[in-house]
This record gives sequence, C-alpha cells and structure tokens, in this order.
Amino acid sequence: MITAEEKYKIDSKLPKLKAQDITQFEKSLNVTLPASYKNFLTTNNGGIPYLDSCDVMATDNKILYTFVIKKFLGINPRGYDDLMKMYLKHKSKIPTELLPIAYDRFHNFMCLNLLEHSIFFCNNNPQKEGSEHKNPLDALNFDNYDDKSTPEPDKTATTDMEPVSIYLVAKDFDTFFNKLYRKRFN
Repeated sequence: MITAEEKYKIDSKLPKLKAQDITQFEKSLNVTLPASYKNFLTTNNGGIPYLDSCDVMATDNKILYTFVIKKFLGINPRGYDDLMKMYLKHKSKIPTELLPIAYDRFHNFMCLNLLEHSIFFCNNNPQKEGSEHKNPLDALNFDNYDDKSTPEPDKTATTDMEPVSIYLVAKDFDTFFNKLYRKRFN
C-alpha cells in the first residue's frame, strides 16, 4: 500500500519556485498552465518521483509502452532539466503545443498539451530506415498530429518535423499523476 507521503514524494535538486517564476515562464510561452501543474511545480519543481511509471495504452486497452520517468522537468534557467530549454531543444521534433514535462531513459517524453492541458506520450526514437533494432511503437509512427484522433500511421502527411509517435495518456495532469505507480529500475 502506497502512503500519501510516498505518492507525492519527489526528489528534486532544483531550487524552490515562487508564483512569479511560474508567471514569468507562462509569459515567455504566452500560455496559462493548468492549476494542478502549477501546484506541482511550486511544490516540487521537477525531480525524480517515487511513483515513476505510467502505462501507455493502445486503443484495444493493451499496454503499448511502460513509461518509466527518469525525471520530471522543472524551471531552472541556469542549468539542467529545464522546461524551457527542453521545449526549445525539441520543438522541431514535436508539435509546438506540446511541452515536455518528464523524460525516460530512452529520451521519450510525457508532454503537457498547452492548449487543452491533456498529457501525451511522445516517442522520440522511431525506428530508422535500415536499423536492425525493432521499436515496438513503430506501428504508431506518423508525421501529422491530431490530438483528437487515435494515432494511426499517416503515409500521406508531409511536414518538416521528424516523425515521432504521439499518444494520448490522460485528460489532465491530475489524472496522469494518479496513474503513476512504482517500477524504478536501479
């Protein structure tokens, strides 16, 4: 049985945030973050969670991928694991309305949709042409993104973005956070 203390336990090395830090971040992206995510940032400002895993489900309710969070990102303009730096670094790979908020050891992301506040899994490692390593998420690769539909390959889409797999995980940050469970790999 997980205690309430363990559920919200995050090991963060980033500096504590004030409301003005989050407001400044929102202004820089011209967005309003959901209250639950702002509360998370104010309380934790990123870090390594005790409850670290979330299953990404296929449309047939089978587990497609288990996302094991290496770290939640925070606001840290002077250093590592910064939301803005990660957003800017990967904006050519993922739709601009998706803000990476956590990453796994394979450099995939959980992203917050800045328009609808839902949470998406982004596979940043689709199988490359001629690669001998098989990626189980290749069936979901598509070049065009529509967050209202079930991800399916789109062979006709053209875009300047590199192909990534994007999959809806939760309707909001609270629902996502409540789906987390313990599965840390040491």
